[in-house]
Amino acid sequence: MAKKKNTRRRNGFSTAKIFGLLRNFALVGPGLGVALESDANTRDKSQRILEKYSGYNVATHNFNSDVLMDTYKPFFYVSLVTYGIPKIMKLVKGVI
Repeated sequence: MAKKKNTRRRNGFSTAKIFGLLRNFALVGPGLGVALESDANTRDKSQRILEKYSGYNVATHNFNSDVLMDTYKPFFYVSLVTYGIPKIMKLVKGVI
């Protein structure tokens, strides 16, 4: 009789997928926050989203690096953590 293979169903969410979703949400979050505000019209929202992701203000024709840095800072830190945790875990497993 053939031996039955022990196949275990794995959960669909691995830590790599969760970390990828966290990075995506950190990148989309600042623009989504502007899009969900109810105090401005669609044109103002689109200009503010463009300013957040490019740093260029369409109304004043100026580049603002502070706005750009504030937009990408969450993505930078989340990427640092989500890529750093697996690397640290590999180092710890290698030492132990």
